[in-house]
Amino acid sequence: DDIRAHPDPIIAFSDEIAEAHLALKRFLMEHLYRHPEVVVMQQQAAEVVDTLFHHFASDILRVPEAFRDRRGVNTDTGEYEQMRLVADYISGMTDRFAMSRFEQIQS
Repeated sequence: DDIRAHPDPIIAFSDEIAEAHLALKRFLMEHLYRHPEVVVMQQQAAEVVDTLFHHFASDILRVPEAFRDRRGVNTDTGEYEQMRLVADYISGMTDRFAMSRFEQIQS
């Protein structure tokens, strides 16, 4: 309880390590997380997920019956449960399967 109540950090990086840690964070932000190619891939992935979500949410019967049955969700189930089912279905897809379904929807 004394440690939790202490007003200052009990342990911390040394100044040298803290500086190196911040430099690493800046590097990763610039060269990895916000790299233009990564940003484009993130936007493409968001488009795929958005398209899949709207496709399945617009007709819950598009979600495979076995998946719906396991979750006990059908056309009589509330909207929240249906949207949660769609989100869970999409989140369980592999990248390859999601792209395959996305391409099917597009054609």
